[in-house]
Amino acid sequence: IEDNVKAWSGDHCIDPRLVPGVFFCNHPIDDDDPALIDIAPTALRLFGVEPPAHMDGKALFARPPLHNGGRPSPPPASKGGKKRKPKRGEKRRAEARP
Repeated sequence: IEDNVKAWSGDHCIDPRLVPGVFFCNHPIDDDDPALIDIAPTALRLFGVEPPAHMDGKALFARPPLHNGGRPSPPPASKGGKKRKPKRGEKRRAEARP
């Protein structure tokens, strides 16, 4: 996050006199009017920490729960990820499902 110092970016007006800050995000957000005060609660939620009740602002989107001991699951093979052999004592995902 940084101060907006440009007047134009491509065909979008981001004149700092009209737009004090610009928020770019590659995830859909749950708010029509995001504010700078929402960044800290959003970052905390992304790290799996619930924002304290006294904190102003709100999380703009919720991160899905992490699996594998806090590590993100590997991408599925259909999305370009590699299949991995299960570790000793670990069931394959298909076998683990009811």
